[in-house]
Amino acid sequence: MKKKIIAVVILGVILLLGVVIQKNIDVVDVNNTRENVLIDEYIPEEEISKEQNRVTIVTLYFVDFATGNIVPEARSLDVKELMEEPYKKVIQLLIDGSENDSIGKSIPEGTILNSVSLNAEELTIDFNENFVSNFETEPEKFLLVVNSVVNTCLEFNDVSSVKFLINGEAYRGLEEAFVKS
Repeated sequence: MKKKIIAVVILGVILLLGVVIQKNIDVVDVNNTRENVLIDEYIPEEEISKEQNRVTIVTLYFVDFATGNIVPEARSLDVKELMEEPYKKVIQLLIDGSENDSIGKSIPEGTILNSVSLNAEELTIDFNENFVSNFETEPEKFLLVVNSVVNTCLEFNDVSSVKFLINGEAYRGLEEAFVKS
């Protein structure tokens, strides 16, 4: 009985070794001849750094006043920058302006983001009065700027509408929320 158990254990070890060896050998058929080739482990030339692994791309929309179009601009950001206040970070990037010198800033100089909050799926953005002051006489340009902010914010999956406030108050023409279509 003892010899039988030892024989079964040895047979099990041999089978296990056979499976392990078979997984490390690839049989290649070249011109109908078989030969065994060892598979080497792939070692990348350069490891991906933690910083590279944390990068994400966001799309910002800016107004090109020369053409009257809203143009997308992709930005690479460290995910850590977006973790705490993603909406505030993205809107601040809009305020800072495009990296393309021919486009520059869409949002008027001196605009300050007072607050931004998400309630259900509605993002409420509160700017100071500079956001609207330069567009009193140019409503078409103002609508382009508003749409650039809305398009940027609707890139977030958890945002389906955007509402604007000026110094905590509704502003004429911006009372309704802009909804994702």
